[in-house]
Amino acid sequence: MYNVVQLFLRYGAHLLFIGLELWCFYLIVNYNRTQREILLNSSNVYAARILAQSSKFTDYFRLQLVNDSLMHENAVLIEGRIMLEYSTDIIPQADSNLLSYDLIPTFICNNTVHLRNNHITLCKGSREGIRPGMGVISGERGIVGIVRNVSPNFAHVIIAFSTRRQG
Repeated sequence: MYNVVQLFLRYGAHLLFIGLELWCFYLIVNYNRTQREILLNSSNVYAARILAQSSKFTDYFRLQLVNDSLMHENAVLIEGRIMLEYSTDIIPQADSNLLSYDLIPTFICNNTVHLRNNHITLCKGSREGIRPGMGVISGERGIVGIVRNVSPNFAHVIIAFSTRRQG
C-alpha cells in the first residue's frame, strides 16, 4: 500500500495530465462531427494495414498445406501422363503392371552432395507406403535413385547417378 501511495505522489501530476487529455480527446471526438469522421477514417486505414499484415502472416503458415495439395495434384497428373505415353494404337489399354505404380509425393529432408556416393533422405516412410527397392523420380530431372532403407517416417535413397551437370 505504501508503494501505491508513493507512486501517486511521485507520478500523480503526470497521471492526472494523461487522464485529462484522454477525457478531452473523448469529448472532441464525440461532439464534433468532422473530428469523428477523421478519427474513423484514420482508424480504418490503420486497421486495414494491420489486417493485411496479419493476412500475410497466416497465409505464410498455410503455404505448407497449399504445397502438399499441389504435390498431390502433380503426382496424379504425372500418373496420367505415364498412362498416356504407354497407351498407343497397338496397346489401347495400359498394361496391368503400369497401373500398379502409384506416385507418392514427398520432400527431401536431407541430402549429401560432397561424398563419392551421395544419398537423399525423404520425409516419408513406410507409413505412407514407401518400401525398399522403389524408384525415386523428380519432376525436373527424371530418375533420381532407388530406396534403400525405410523407417516409419523416413526413407533413405541411393542416388542412381550424379545430378551435377557436366560441361
